[in-house]
Amino acid sequence: MSDIKTLVDDIYKLFDDNNKEPTKSDLNMFAKNVCESIKTYLTEDNKNKPRKLRMSSLGKPARQLWYEFYRPDLREHLPPYVKIKFLYGHILEELLLLLARTSGHTVTDEQKQLTLDGISGHQDANIDGWVVDVKSASNYGFKKFKGNSLNRENDSFGYLSQIKAYGEAQGNDKLSFLAIDKQSGALALCIPDEKEYPDIRKTIADLKKYLSDKKNKPPRCYEDVEDGSSGNRKLCVECSYCAFKVDCWQDVNDGSGLRKFIYSSGPRWLTVVKKEPNVMEDLA
Repeated sequence: MSDIKTLVDDIYKLFDDNNKEPTKSDLNMFAKNVCESIKTYLTEDNKNKPRKLRMSSLGKPARQLWYEFYRPDLREHLPPYVKIKFLYGHILEELLLLLARTSGHTVTDEQKQLTLDGISGHQDANIDGWVVDVKSASNYGFKKFKGNSLNRENDSFGYLSQIKAYGEAQGNDKLSFLAIDKQSGALALCIPDEKEYPDIRKTIADLKKYLSDKKNKPPRCYEDVEDGSSGNRKLCVECSYCAFKVDCWQDVNDGSGLRKFIYSSGPRWLTVVKKEPNVMEDLA
């Protein structure tokens, strides 16, 4: 029986040996899934679509989910290039499952629907008896997977809550991530320490409670942070990626809201400006 701990080496070996090819049925499944992904990204507009709490959302902060449920109209518009990035990330994840099968590992229960405490979701797959969530990551994000250092403190996107729900729903505590660096093509298998997982049933109960109140937003997810020694303050990384940050932080800068400055490393959202940055401000 194949061992998940050799999965990455076995996938790499496919490209060294050049003597295995996917079965026709596996290729057909891959093509079907990729076609469905492309069609979804090109035809579906979920901006104002009514929301349901799903397993894939369990790692998101309560306030962000509140906005998604009750004020989706305040979501920032995603530029086309960002949507393309999400799309090819999804295609890479499908590719990894194809390669896992081709390398001799047992891949089952792809996109199996699961339910836990009334919350539904579709897992990526089970590989060699392990619940596996497949992730495509930036070079920076990939380091957490490669170093097996994903934990509660650095899990900005709530991956631990998501996979814990998948495992809990099927009574399987063998949980792992198969990740690919979108820039380098490097792969990593990450098996987080059991103590890093949240009490997922409590998480679900807390989120249901927050989302039952349509009128009042939950508390802010994170505090702003110092921007070097300038005296300025900025959004933390988690908030800077949120599509609802403009409305969420509208009271900062003496009520004028966030100020966006364009640095060479990317945009920076300031909540307090004591010293004007020596870079261009985006006033759009």
